[in-house]
Amino acid sequence: MEWCCRLVLPLLFSAGIFCFGFSQDLKPVAQKVADQKSKNRSFVKFSPFTKDVASKNARIYQNEAADVTVMQLKTQELKTIVTEKPEAMELTFPFEGRELTVELVRNNILTPDFQVDTDKGVKAYTPGVYYQGIVKGDNSSVVAFSFFDNDVVGIASSLNIGNVVLGKTKNSSDFVSYNDQKLKEKNAFTCGAEELPENAGKKITFDPNKKQSKLTASCVRIYFEIGYGPYTQNGSNVTSATNWLTALFNNIKTLYDNESVNIALSSTFVWTTVDPYSGQPGAILNQFRTTRTTFNGDLAQLIRNPATTSVAYVNALCGIYKYSYCGVNNQNIAVPTYSWNIEAMTHELGHNLGSPHTHACAWNGNNTAIDGC
Repeated sequence: MEWCCRLVLPLLFSAGIFCFGFSQDLKPVAQKVADQKSKNRSFVKFSPFTKDVASKNARIYQNEAADVTVMQLKTQELKTIVTEKPEAMELTFPFEGRELTVELVRNNILTPDFQVDTDKGVKAYTPGVYYQGIVKGDNSSVVAFSFFDNDVVGIASSLNIGNVVLGKTKNSSDFVSYNDQKLKEKNAFTCGAEELPENAGKKITFDPNKKQSKLTASCVRIYFEIGYGPYTQNGSNVTSATNWLTALFNNIKTLYDNESVNIALSSTFVWTTVDPYSGQPGAILNQFRTTRTTFNGDLAQLIRNPATTSVAYVNALCGIYKYSYCGVNNQNIAVPTYSWNIEAMTHELGHNLGSPHTHACAWNGNNTAIDGC
């Protein structure tokens, strides 16, 4: 799936969220799966979902996403995954009248000093179990799954299939899988980075022949601040809100891993009362920058409702403007829309890391665009 507003990270060949560059060489995530196989690692088989053909809510979900599959969770299988934390697994789930199988390896997404804070103090948190991998038989695909005590969040992206979203529905124990291209509600995400005066005149030299071939050992640490809206959206529960965030970040990290950019989640702050930010996106970003003057991380991103314009400072990693703001989807429909939020969050971090839009006249050493996307 190719998004309208693409980004190119400096010195990287492929560009954009859920967009892949292909060659005979394996991309880093597929290589991790291949490495486990070369070590004769056992991929433990799991099928934690059964198709629910008699769901009373099926019509509701079908009105929101065509060809959606309703599923019920096998709680014992989930408990086994969370408890045993296998290094590698093969997971199968129902999707559009067939079974889709993904091959997954453990993914460490948190820094050793990761901590959850709130406006009322530090909150103890037990992380989920996080995996990345591929659709079985498709080395050009990319997959990320996160497992918690009572929840599973997964996205499998492939040129042949699209973005397959798996998650729990709103106000129900039902799980669904669906292709996000078949959502009937439109994604409200837009990026306003070019409207910021701080980004005016930012140029970049991009040479596609200078592809970085190795995943750098250096790690960009990301601090996230969860606004009051997403907190209430997650049942006014700090653990649920943090699970939601880490599941999103697992996907974000997997996308960046696949482009040889190493990132990790270093700290999270959750507003359990009304947060202090208001106004237009650019104003909110400036308020965030001047309010959160110190944080545990290299980049800071504020996420809050509603899902409108998101915005970030460009090429800000080593300066005072290392901030971004994302208006995330407040899910007023029943089916989960994780991929929309992942798109916005990954996109704005890409700006912080140095990338303008590919349609910006800021590239190629002569201030021209890469494309018209």
